[in-house]
Amino acid sequence: MKILFIGGTGRLSSDIAKESVDCGNEVYLITRGSPNRKKFVDKRYNMIYANIKNKEEIKEKIKDLKFDVVIDFLTYNLNELKRTLDIIEEHYKQYIFISTATVYHKMTDDEIISEEKTKLGNELWDYAQNKYICEKYLNEFFSNKKEKFTIVRPYVTYNKTRIPYPLAPSKSTLEYSIIKRIKDNKKVLIFNNGKTRTTLTNTKDFAKGVVGLYLNKDAFNNDFHITSDEEVTWKDVIDYIADYYKLKVEFKNLSVSQISKKYPAYKQILEGDKANKMIFDSSKIKRVVPRFDCKVKLKDGIYETLDFYEKNKEFQLVDYIWYGRMDKICKDRKENSFPSKKSEILYNIGYYTILYYLYYYLKKIKSLVRK
Repeated sequence: MKILFIGGTGRLSSDIAKESVDCGNEVYLITRGSPNRKKFVDKRYNMIYANIKNKEEIKEKIKDLKFDVVIDFLTYNLNELKRTLDIIEEHYKQYIFISTATVYHKMTDDEIISEEKTKLGNELWDYAQNKYICEKYLNEFFSNKKEKFTIVRPYVTYNKTRIPYPLAPSKSTLEYSIIKRIKDNKKVLIFNNGKTRTTLTNTKDFAKGVVGLYLNKDAFNNDFHITSDEEVTWKDVIDYIADYYKLKVEFKNLSVSQISKKYPAYKQILEGDKANKMIFDSSKIKRVVPRFDCKVKLKDGIYETLDFYEKNKEFQLVDYIWYGRMDKICKDRKENSFPSKKSEILYNIGYYTILYYLYYYLKKIKSLVRK
């Protein structure tokens, strides 16, 4: 089969692209070619370097190509979805939309999430709600089309470069900051004493489920979450990192409302998702893709991530604003050393509340202006 990835070098998509080509598929990637992701580009891929926002450029580059499957990792709202569907029109048989398992609306905290029984529509988190709106549009858009669509809902996934912890820097390339706090013997912020039960899935396992949906008739105009069966807690993530380095961690436990007040960017993420128990019934994907199983246990997966960071120092990047804010919230301003004057200034922006809120609101205004 000929597969087009919109994305393909990201933390979620890179293992799926590799699994796809390992299974004998011809793989094409539309990507901007970010320098820090070159390590994850397989020589067997056909690369199309372009920005998905540049509709005419991509249309020109794929005008003579036909694909069996287009899998989309870069659509987050309805306008982007409409643009992407326009770009790929008449170029595919099956469109796979990567949504999110945060679209579910549980009625009780103990509800085991299933595609057939759990309601949809999460109004507590803009990201989840936008994905849900896209899902509804897909059902309408494909109602009278010969082409097929499939909705895939990952929950929290992780791989060699992702630390699956909810109180992380917002920029994914700076998640090493969590590891640095542990190595620096700093307090780690947590809620509910870290006891919230959740589901974390390694992308190597996730990839098997996705690839099994390619031109799978049981997947046409259907939806699936693809998640592990291993129940873990958020504290487990930190404990495994500490075990790896043979260190002990001191936690700073606060309520969700306290954290949201001190770090507003976490409010929707926690209240709309991560502070809730999230356990899934995976029987549907297992029924449609029998080879899907999750073999990577969290501890082993975290150790693999830490091995990668230790062997690839260029990925050891720190968000000093976040780091300073964590020191302030945890009341843990121990000795700090900074690699540059800029990093020290950024740290102080995070540490001093008035500077942090000024920075936060200026960033929010800038984001609104862009919209």
